Amino acid sequence: GLPDSLALLLPKREDDDATLLAQARSLAARFGDRASIAVELLRGADDAAWVDRLLALSAASGVPLAAAGDVRMHARSRKPLLDTLTAIRLKRPLADCGLALPRNGEQHLRSRPTLAQLYRPEWLARGVE
Repeated sequence: GLPDSLALLLPKREDDDATLLAQARSLAARFGDRASIAVELLRGADDAAWVDRLLALSAASGVPLAAAGDVRMHARSRKPLLDTLTAIRLKRPLADCGLALPRNGEQHLRSRPTLAQLYRPEWLARGVE
């Protein structure tokens, strides 16, 4: 086993609730109180609905929520580079990538005060000692 490891479920918004619940329960069975469900808020229009789904998932599975950022760049200004690298990975022209590109520039390292505006304190504290 991995007694000192933590486990973080990165739920996909497109997965149905039954799939997410099965994943959360599986993680809990293997990692117990060292398991968490990631809450990634990237200032999208659907963030509130997503949080509601995750709160329900946490309640149903017993796995607590933890703040996560889906960080892909150190600064927002690097989004054009991220878009270009995404196009290269997809082997498509940048103009043809459409929804495969990140929706906005929120997948960057954000300050603690910024995170405190987006996430509940208990989500930020999860896993921090």
